[in-house]
Amino acid sequence: MTRPDRHPAFRRLSAFLMDHSPPLIAFSGGADSAFLVWAAHRLLGSRMLAVTLRTPYMRRQEIDEAEAFCRRYGIPHSVMSLPMPSSLQNNPRNRCYLCKQFLFSELLRRARDERFCCVMEGSHVGDLQEHRPGQQAIRELGVVSPLASVGLDKDLIRELSRAAGLPTWDKPSNTCLLTRFPYAHPIDNTLLERVEKAETFLQNKGFRHLRVRTHALLARIEVPPDRIGDLVKEPMVSEITRKLKALGYQFVTVDLEGFRSGSYDRTEKKEEHGQ
Repeated sequence: MTRPDRHPAFRRLSAFLMDHSPPLIAFSGGADSAFLVWAAHRLLGSRMLAVTLRTPYMRRQEIDEAEAFCRRYGIPHSVMSLPMPSSLQNNPRNRCYLCKQFLFSELLRRARDERFCCVMEGSHVGDLQEHRPGQQAIRELGVVSPLASVGLDKDLIRELSRAAGLPTWDKPSNTCLLTRFPYAHPIDNTLLERVEKAETFLQNKGFRHLRVRTHALLARIEVPPDRIGDLVKEPMVSEITRKLKALGYQFVTVDLEGFRSGSYDRTEKKEEHGQ
């Protein structure tokens, strides 16, 4: 592929960013927001700020990777620590909406205080076509979504990121740790730390795409179907079982359907329809 700045989509993005500068950009460390902050910095230099939010339900590894990315490219960056709001402590069904309301309200307040033009985030056009309650909060608050606004989808973001040499071009999508628990499940820091340590252990064993869904004291491990065989071989089985039990799980299981986003949502929809 040619240089990303020669692609029509990148030119549309550049024009959009120029019209909405200087921006404060919510930077999760994922592939989409990484491409956005890189493009904004390339165009605007110091007239932008990437902000990564640290909360108890966001993985520390993601924050570390966001910091490393910004150091590598000299991108102005700040980590902003926030507590878990009381509205999320029982993991309600509308948690994504409530979370985005809370987080982006804080970013908007900071943007006003520091005189940024707007707050941006990294949703792409595919995100607008899926069931994502957080998108409603983003729209209500007036947060700007440049990638979606200029028609970039996930595949094109990855393609342009790869052409630019960004290490995030093939980074797996991730979600906050609240998604590892059933709805209406009380959440505390101990539970969040346990599931985070379990997933980090499995990642260090070579499983990039995974979730450790938690049902009380039972861990339900999701990996892609073609990796299940690697997961259930010895000595891997014994190592994983020993580690997760040391973290506090009493039962360690493998989900034979494999990794899939929103598996709790799918289960509850089946139950609603009597399946």
